[in-house]
Amino acid sequence: MKTKTTAHVTAATPVATDTVASTLSSMANTLVFPVLTKNDRRRLQSRNESVPDELVELMCQLADQGGGQILGTPFDAAATRATLAQTSTTRSQVGIGRQALQRVEDDMIQKRATVADPTFAMYASLRRLVNTKAGNSLLPAYTQMKAIVKNRPRKRRAKKTDEVATAAATPATAPAVSQPSAPAAAPKAVVSPAN
Repeated sequence: MKTKTTAHVTAATPVATDTVASTLSSMANTLVFPVLTKNDRRRLQSRNESVPDELVELMCQLADQGGGQILGTPFDAAATRATLAQTSTTRSQVGIGRQALQRVEDDMIQKRATVADPTFAMYASLRRLVNTKAGNSLLPAYTQMKAIVKNRPRKRRAKKTDEVATAAATPATAPAVSQPSAPAAAPKAVVSPAN
């Protein structure tokens, strides 16, 4: 006789988006970490990416073998390992935080779409309705709406690097076609005798 086993899953209590935003805002106010500029962040990330954790660990092993020194230069292996452990834990926490923020953003996008879709549908309908007697009074409002839609902020699309690289790598070698100085005579129609 087979028995059916079910796992007990505790459902998470739903939390309102405003609560999450408020909690995150109060957490951000208590952080004592320095705020980096975009350029400083990029520079530090580049420096960190060029030194993998394995390299740091190998350097720690050399320092352990040399009694806390590498070729006469002091190197604190214990503090270095503690920093690696802390950054590993923080990396995990940052990943969890990004997932949470993504869910909050997804919720916001879905909620806004519930007003954006009907608004745009009505705007599209007004395009024709303002040309009728009943909708003519809305022409000034529609004109203003049209300007708003035309001047809305747009995100630029990133250029595809493959197409750009291919276009740059392959020179344009289309054969030059000489243009006749006088227009060519039109071909004469061939008429076959009817049977």
